[in-house]
Parts: sequence; C-alpha cells; structure tokens
Amino acid sequence: MSWGACGGIEKPTNIRGDADEVWRGDQNLLVEVCPFKGRAIRSEFWWWQLFSTVALFAPDVVTLALPSAAHSLAWLVLVLVADVALLLPGISVTVRRLHDTDRNGWWSWLGFIPIIGWIAVLVFFVTKGTPGDNRFGPQPAISVLTPSD
Repeated sequence: MSWGACGGIEKPTNIRGDADEVWRGDQNLLVEVCPFKGRAIRSEFWWWQLFSTVALFAPDVVTLALPSAAHSLAWLVLVLVADVALLLPGISVTVRRLHDTDRNGWWSWLGFIPIIGWIAVLVFFVTKGTPGDNRFGPQPAISVLTPSD
C-alpha cells in the first residue's frame, strides 16, 4: 500500500516512532487543556460554572425520550461520562480562580466543610482578583469591547 492511497498522507520521517516524543506531546495536550498554573478572572470561572451546569443537565434531557426500562441505565452512563469529562477542567479553573485572588489552590478543599466552608469558598470566588502581577503570574488580560463605527 502506498502512502498516497491514504488520502494524500505523507510518509512519516520517523518510522520507528519515538515513544518519548509521543509522551511529551500527550503531556503538553493535558497541560494546555487543563492548566493549573496561571490565573482565571471571575467571568472565566462563572462562565465555566454555567457551561458545566448546563452540561450536567443534558443527560436528564436526553434520557427523557427513552422508554422507562432503558432510562435509568442510560442516565447513569451519561451522567458518569459528563462528570468525568468535566472534572479536570473544573478543578483547573477553580485553582486558577483562587490563584487570581492570591490564594493557593488547596483552599478549594474548604468546600468540603458544610455551610461555613461553602460560604468561605464562595467569597473567594466572587472576590475581585489582585491587581497586577502576583505570585501565581501576571494579571489575566481582560478584553474590552469597544463600539465600532
């Protein structure tokens, strides 16, 4: 089989496949999708919360159309998939939001303490970030929309 028969794919230059090179690529992808370093402004955090809330209601909407026998299993599978898919990005944006308020990401564990912990974490999330650079990096760029002529 020729390489051209596969839709014009060029022949790879490294036939043996360097495993270290592939591993570094996977690490970079994970870091770029879920960065735990840096800062997240309030709007980024709250838009993520809105998106994840809507995404977690999607299994309910999808399974309403199914017959009752398949409803429970399908709902369970879809909820599990949604939870797993949203877990790492959710933790990432939470840690970066805490970084913006000049707090370590470990402060998110306060959320496991009922009522008092929930209130404390909520205050951290709604607090304005530190102006300028802090120990977690530069202030995130805020895009300002200006009216155009």
